[in-house]
Parts: sequence; structure tokens; C-alpha cells
Amino acid sequence: MEAKLIKHFNMTKLNLKLLTALLAVALVAGVTLFSCKKEETVKSQLKNELVLLNKSITLTPKPIDNSKGKLWDGIKKGLAIAGADVIGVGAGIYAGKEIVIIAGGASGGTGAIVAGTICGVIGGAGASIAAAAPMGGNNPNGNETINYSFTVDNSSHGYLHNKIVEQHYSINSLPLVDILNQANIQDAELVVALYESNEFQNFMENLLIAAEEYGRDFDIKKFMKKCGYISENLALVYDYLFQICSEIENEADILSVVQAYESFTTGNSLLSNDEKEILKSSLSITKYSPYYWASVINTDE
Repeated sequence: MEAKLIKHFNMTKLNLKLLTALLAVALVAGVTLFSCKKEETVKSQLKNELVLLNKSITLTPKPIDNSKGKLWDGIKKGLAIAGADVIGVGAGIYAGKEIVIIAGGASGGTGAIVAGTICGVIGGAGASIAAAAPMGGNNPNGNETINYSFTVDNSSHGYLHNKIVEQHYSINSLPLVDILNQANIQDAELVVALYESNEFQNFMENLLIAAEEYGRDFDIKKFMKKCGYISENLALVYDYLFQICSEIENEADILSVVQAYESFTTGNSLLSNDEKEILKSSLSITKYSPYYWASVINTDE
């Protein structure tokens, strides 16, 4: 009798364990399903908002005589190359911050996190250089300087981007730490240390290969996929940004588009704080990058 009770007790414990395990699996499956449905809802809503955003932006009609000359040809090519900048920055910031967190740098305060962000900007500059190479960017008409009259301030990420690219083509290029100091970047030595780490250099190697391929086929969706580190929300925003940028036919419209997307990003509840920060850097570079490449890229093709 006692043996039967013990056996019954053990079976009951086993059944309870099995039931608990099944409930846990069901709970995880339910949470996962709910999470997936929520993500799809957010993605669908964000897509609808981006469609309305692009419809709300009025672009200058294309001139009938289409006689804007080489400067506009350069800016159009610059807009295309800016795609590598924008994606490179987005992926680079995510990669930089992830490396900082894995290394325990996040516990060192905001300096380490900022360093990850700046590494992303440097990554974007490298991506644009790689993308420009197939378009004559290896020898940019012998120019080594650029007119910064359009620059609002020298603390923006767009300004830093252009300084890095300019120094890449300069005969007497400055060390990275000096460029960062000129752009008023704090903790420049920390940024350089992170940028030169094996982890970030591995990321950069993959990014530059993908960027050069993008410079040949301008398939932005393939480029985003190869880069990695781009969230679905970011990919959506980038996609619609590039769509409307491809329709621009007037220099002034570049600023109008960027300002519209800046306003949209700042007040959007569907984007995370990290995504907003990345887009802020990306849009800053969208303001500056096309003008840089318009001044250096070969437009004789």
C-alpha cells in the first residue's frame, strides 16, 4: 500500500512538472506571437505614415530644358553616394554601441556610448569613399578642399563626415584624432581606440566591400541587408527617404526633404530612442554629403 502511494505521489509530481513545462512553452509561444503581431502592426503603421510624409513634401518640378549642367549632375551623383553614407552611419552606430556594451564600456558613462556613435559616423564616411570609387572618386578632379559655406556649425556629424572624407583625399592628411578634435568631438582618444579595435575593423571590412558593390549597382536594399545592424524600422525610413531623394530635381529641395524627415523622426512614437538618434545623424549627413561629392566627383561620364 505504501509503495503504491509513493508511486502515485511520484507520478503526480511528474505530471505537475510536465504540465508546468507545457504551460511555460505555451506562455513563451503566446508572448512571441503577440510580440510578432505587435511588430507587424508597428511596421504597417510606420509604413503608412511614411507614405503620407512623402506625399506631403512638394518638390520643384524638373526643368523643361534640363540644362543644369555639371554641378547638378554632381549633386545627383552625390545623393546616390549619400545612400552609402546614411546606411553606413546607421549600421556603424549600432555596431559601435554593441561593441562598447559587449566590452563593458557602457559602465564607463556616456563617453563610451558617444564614442560608439562617432565610430558610426566614421563608418559612414568610409562607406561613401568606397561607393564613390567606381564613379571616379579615387581621383576627385584633383580637389583637396571644399567650400564649407553651407555648414551650419562645425559640431554636426555632417561636418565631421566631410572632414574625414576630405582628409582621405588630402596629400597631407591629418591623423584621425586631430580631425576629431577639429570637429569638437569629446573623448577623441576613446573614439580612435574603439575605431581601431579588431571588432569594429571587422565590421568596417564587411561594410566597405558592400559599399563598393553598392557604388556599382546602387541597390540600396541589398546594401542594407549586407551591412547588417539595420533595424526593420530604420530600413523602412531609409527606403522612403531614398525614394523621395531620387525624385529631387532642385538643390533647395534636399534641405526641404531633410527637414521634413527630421520633424517626422523627432515626434514619432513608433521609433525607439536609439533609432531616432541614428536617424538624426543620418539626416545630418544627408544635408552635407551630396555637396561634398558634387565638388569632387567626376561628372564627365
